[in-house]
Amino acid sequence: MTQYHFASVASHAAPQNLAELKHQYLNSLDAPLDGMWESFVGGGKHWMIVETAGRSEPIGYCVLNDEQKVLQFFTQDLRDGPPAFEQMCAQLAPSGAFVATQQAAYLSYCLDHKRSLTVNTLLYREDVHPVGLSGLELRVVTEGEFEAAVEFGIAVLGCDLGWLQGYYKDHIAKQQLFGVWKDGSLIATGECRISETQKPYADVGMMVTEKHRGQGLATDILRSLRHMCKARGLQAICSTEVENVAAQKAITNAGFVSEHRILEIGF
Repeated sequence: MTQYHFASVASHAAPQNLAELKHQYLNSLDAPLDGMWESFVGGGKHWMIVETAGRSEPIGYCVLNDEQKVLQFFTQDLRDGPPAFEQMCAQLAPSGAFVATQQAAYLSYCLDHKRSLTVNTLLYREDVHPVGLSGLELRVVTEGEFEAAVEFGIAVLGCDLGWLQGYYKDHIAKQQLFGVWKDGSLIATGECRISETQKPYADVGMMVTEKHRGQGLATDILRSLRHMCKARGLQAICSTEVENVAAQKAITNAGFVSEHRILEIGF
């Protein structure tokens, strides 16, 4: 059996062959990856897969997060996949994996080692049928509204302040964060994150303050974002956690359908 070793690389200073492998990986998928999950992969620890007694060029790569969960696994030749995955499990000792169902080969390898499986996230694409607009006023959040956006995000998400500030600063600079205002207060946001690696896709999303939920506002935002994407020649995709039934309803009402899932598999 061919033997492999796994060479650690820093994703932010990765060699060119890693970028090419990632490009090949994305092109091999049946559907685009969720943009937020792709960003999680970017923050993981990257390993080049190299034949121990073969060519020096890497034949694939894998990514693990801080919890020792595999986030991505790819080999150029499918024949290398099963033995390389087996040896990755032996050498790197992952506890499990997150894998989207459009990642067929990687999913199969994970299922070969499965001890547990749960659905984590639902992935959506646009339905072919057009949707109407509601006349909602959705406008770009400006740099001068940064603090209001952060205050809104903390109230709705309750997440880390430093992370949220960086996230919103980036999206405001790229004009990818939009807001709905009422009586001078930000009551809802929409996002249109144009993918740099999976063109022509854009990840859309929305958040609404608790007081203004249940009024169809989330659906209206997503419909507006769909029209915005269409005008720019983009295809909208989105996702939500399996437990978030309200978001699933809003996404479906905005004209999206779900074909794929992100699974959490324990080894």
